[in-house]
Amino acid sequence: MIYEFRTYEILPGSINQVIQKFSEKIDGRNSITKIGAFWYTEIGPLNQIIHVWPYKNMEHRNSSRKEAMEKGLWPPDASR
Repeated sequence: MIYEFRTYEILPGSINQVIQKFSEKIDGRNSITKIGAFWYTEIGPLNQIIHVWPYKNMEHRNSSRKEAMEKGLWPPDASR
């Protein structure tokens, strides 16, 4: 089992928009592999989101991400 932690810097004041964009895509992405966790910072380093994806192994990770991208299920459109 491996866990991929992804951390992104977001624009100040954009957390609600980021959460909305993630919520629009997460069901489709979860149909391939389920998200393990999603957090955003309110203290410490601000303006960050962190999400965690569990995979059986690297092959599972690579094939899941490829499938999600090919089907347009992930990533969310982060443009303003």
